[in-house]
This record gives sequence, C-alpha cells and structure tokens, in this order.
Amino acid sequence: MTFRDRQKFSIENFLSELQITLSNMPSSEDVNSSLSTLLTSFENVLKKHAPLKTLSKRQEHTKSKPWLTKGLLRSIRTKNKLYTNLRKKSAQDDHKWADFRKHRNKLNHLIEKSKVNCYMQQIASSNNNSSLMWKTIKNILNKRHKNKYTYRIFKWYTDKA
Repeated sequence: MTFRDRQKFSIENFLSELQITLSNMPSSEDVNSSLSTLLTSFENVLKKHAPLKTLSKRQEHTKSKPWLTKGLLRSIRTKNKLYTNLRKKSAQDDHKWADFRKHRNKLNHLIEKSKVNCYMQQIASSNNNSSLMWKTIKNILNKRHKNKYTYRIFKWYTDKA
C-alpha cells in the first residue's frame, strides 16, 4: 500500500515552487509535448513535497484495524515483552505469571471494548449512507471468523432506534 507522505507538506512552498517551475518551462507549439512537460514538472514538484511511501506488511495490518489505538499497541508490546521474559526464565515464577495473565486479560477486555465502540461509531456515522452501513455490517459479520461482538453491536443499534 502506497500513500503520499504529507507530514511536512506546506501548500505555500508547494505552490511557490510549482509556479517557479512552470514559469521556467519552455513553450512549445506541440500540445502533447507541452502537456507531458507540464505533468512531469508537476509530478517532480509533488514528489519533492509529498513523496510516495510504502507501508510495511505490519503497518498495513495495523491500519486495517481502526480500533487499535497507539495506547493499545503499546500495551500489546508490553504484554509480549512480559511473555518473552517469562519464557526466557527457566524458573517458573508464579507472581510473574499472575502479572502477565492480569495484564493479558485487561488488554483483551480493552481491545474488545475498543472494537465495539469503533463499530458503534461506524454504524452511527453511516446512518444516512446505506452503502457505508452495509460495508460496516459485512465487516462486523466477517464470514471467515465468528465475531463475538455482533450481538452486542446490533443490540445497541436496535435499542437506539
């Protein structure tokens, strides 16, 4: 997945450089060559100010889950570190396992709550757009995996209506 990186994009700088580039462009009688020169110049300036970036598989996977916030991702990393530290230790420390299980269970609860809230917001915001609503519903129903949130989300939606 590729996208334009607009973090440092400044419309003023972009337009001023584009204007300078276009003013230095040679004029030509041939419309096709003028158009290709114009498009090439525009693309070069655009690449400079908003370069194309490619997401890694991990970033793509994370973007496909809108309910995963930065806080949840940080908590997932903490849980994984706790688990790897437990696996490395030869001595089984019950206290550390209890801490890990407590963190894991709390994280799973927060992820579930975040998913439900995210789907509820998507349904609520797509009230007037049936296409978007059905896309959200298909995502919730997910034919490949059973979804335990379906009942709670549709119960909330029917209670609201």
